[in-house]
Amino acid sequence: MMSKFVKRVIPFESCDIPAIQSWLEDMAEKGLFFKECGVFFAKFEKGEPKDMRYRLDFCDVVACDIPEEKKELYEQSGWQVVGEFKSDFVVVCTDDPDAPEIYTEPELLVKPLKNISGRQLAAWIVFWLMYVNINYGNLDAYIEVSFSSIVRYLLDFGTWYYIALRLLQLVLLFEAIFHFVSWLRLRKLIKKLKNGWELPQGEHRRFRAAAGKLLRPLAIPAVVLFGLHLLASGYQVSLNNNEPVYDLSLTPIPTLEDLGVESGDYYTYSVAGVGHDLLADVIYGYSCDRYMPGEPMFDYRVMYYDMRSERLAELLADSYIKDELKTAHDKEVTEYIDEDNNITAYVRNDNLSIKDENLELDGAQVRSICVKYGEFDNDVYQTLCILCGDRVMYIYYKGSANIEDFAQDFVDCLK
Repeated sequence: MMSKFVKRVIPFESCDIPAIQSWLEDMAEKGLFFKECGVFFAKFEKGEPKDMRYRLDFCDVVACDIPEEKKELYEQSGWQVVGEFKSDFVVVCTDDPDAPEIYTEPELLVKPLKNISGRQLAAWIVFWLMYVNINYGNLDAYIEVSFSSIVRYLLDFGTWYYIALRLLQLVLLFEAIFHFVSWLRLRKLIKKLKNGWELPQGEHRRFRAAAGKLLRPLAIPAVVLFGLHLLASGYQVSLNNNEPVYDLSLTPIPTLEDLGVESGDYYTYSVAGVGHDLLADVIYGYSCDRYMPGEPMFDYRVMYYDMRSERLAELLADSYIKDELKTAHDKEVTEYIDEDNNITAYVRNDNLSIKDENLELDGAQVRSICVKYGEFDNDVYQTLCILCGDRVMYIYYKGSANIEDFAQDFVDCLK
């Protein structure tokens, strides 16, 4: 059995009284008659299409508690109370085209409209602040304008997460604009009503109706998603590397022991993870280090990417190389910082030396960068970036071994 009631999205804010009235009349012409409404949806009862007139009137109490004398005044004028609109207005209707207008004193609408105006202003501020937080609280400002840097950023951030965040940002912007425009129109309406202006009865604009139907139901999901975004940011969630790997033999990443590098039995830190992305079939990450007095120091990190295409792999490798060279050249100047964390001087680093080599091993392109940035033996680190078809491996190492000696081992693992 089909229900005799249906729900429809309310396309207008409560402040847009003429548009709401016209919308309810249009629904009656389609055989849908207003019964009640919530925040975003209105409930209609099905019936025979009919020409109706709807009006929203201010009342200090909700529709179900309207004093009998108030109802009698409506009925004497040919109007019938059918419900309330979001506890802001009473909805009355009539099928008599000659029934007198109920707005004998339009200025009485000023009070509820001022309350709605405050809500519109608050909504605009909230949505605007959320938009600004996403727009300026993320890492876009740090991306160099190049395809390679964008690919690296998307992989680090999570491509699906990034796309969802940008869509959320767009919704928040439109919500902010929607509420700001509603607030401006409401202020204008209040000013006119104070001057004795009669409320217009005209057709609603289709563009505003379409925008309202799209944006108003998205308001609460947008707020929820924004909260989840803040939670993810607070815990530094990465949607790419969220599955731990406990057996590195199942991955293409060699450990220091696999390479024959002495590392001892105790790691300060060791973690491995696997993930997937829109741009990569699989991503493996591994990191281990030891910074303990009396123990050999080392820092070993590996990232492995099986990209969706060779072009994406080339862009990713190019981004890693550019970042490493930039980081190395940034060490040309040493900053001296006082106890208050203020920079007191910039001094040229005469100890800096950069060794940059291109190698080709079994068809794989290997970029080896070794940076010595201080006067001590351990003030040196090495990186390898290996490109083989649609696969990329990045290695960072700081320790006593020469990681370039194991380039062939990394290439073999990559293949």
